[in-house]
Amino acid sequence: MPSTTVGLYDLPFYAYHGVYPEEATLGGPYRVSVTCQLDSPAVGTTDALAETLDYAAAYRVIAHEMATPRKLIETVARRIAEGVLALDPRLLQVTCTVDKLAPPLGALGGYARCIYTAQRAG
Repeated sequence: MPSTTVGLYDLPFYAYHGVYPEEATLGGPYRVSVTCQLDSPAVGTTDALAETLDYAAAYRVIAHEMATPRKLIETVARRIAEGVLALDPRLLQVTCTVDKLAPPLGALGGYARCIYTAQRAG
C-alpha cells in the first residue's frame, strides 16, 4: 500500500514543562517535530489541501499542548502525537519528537528528548 510521509520539523517553543518548580516558573526552550504517515492515494496527484495533512491544524494541536504545562515531556509528546493522529482518519501513524533544549542537568550542553509514536488501531 503506498503511503506518503509529511510533517512539521524543528518548531521552536518556549514552554513551562518540568518537574522542578523553577521550570514551571522560568520555562525554557523546546523544539518539536511531527512526522506523519498518510494513506491518501490521491496525494500528489492534485494540488488540493483536502488530499494531505492540514499543517495549520497540526500546528494548532502542537501549540496547544506546548502551552499547557506538564511535568514530563513524555506526556507532551504523547498528547501531541495522539492529537495530530485524531485530525484525519487517513493518518496511519504519527511520531512526535520533543526536545527540551535546556534541561536542569548541571551540564553545559546537550538536551533531553522524547520520541513517541501513535498508530491507528486496526
